[in-house]
Amino acid sequence: MIYHVLLGYGTKVEDEIALQFACLGNGKRSLYLALSLIAGIFLLPEYAKYYRASYLMGKRCARFHNLSYEDLLQVPISEIKEKILITNIINTYQWKSCKHKEESLVSG
Repeated sequence: MIYHVLLGYGTKVEDEIALQFACLGNGKRSLYLALSLIAGIFLLPEYAKYYRASYLMGKRCARFHNLSYEDLLQVPISEIKEKILITNIINTYQWKSCKHKEESLVSG
């Protein structure tokens, strides 16, 4: 759930799959991730642009998938986002160009 908060993804199926694409772009590898990607590609291909944008965003972020979040419990989320460049990347990335994802990934 911490990735959802840091990256601004919702909890719909297509958002969860997009989140996994962001993690793949960031260097994470796992069986769950691989199965999620395969499911997303075959079951929800209409979100392909959203998945690609998420992958590219993950590549542009500093590594977040292997941080020890337990050590960061006292650090404000906004500071963590800035340290790994997420805020900057999400705010400048053209998310609204994704056909099936009209709303911004970041609220507010």
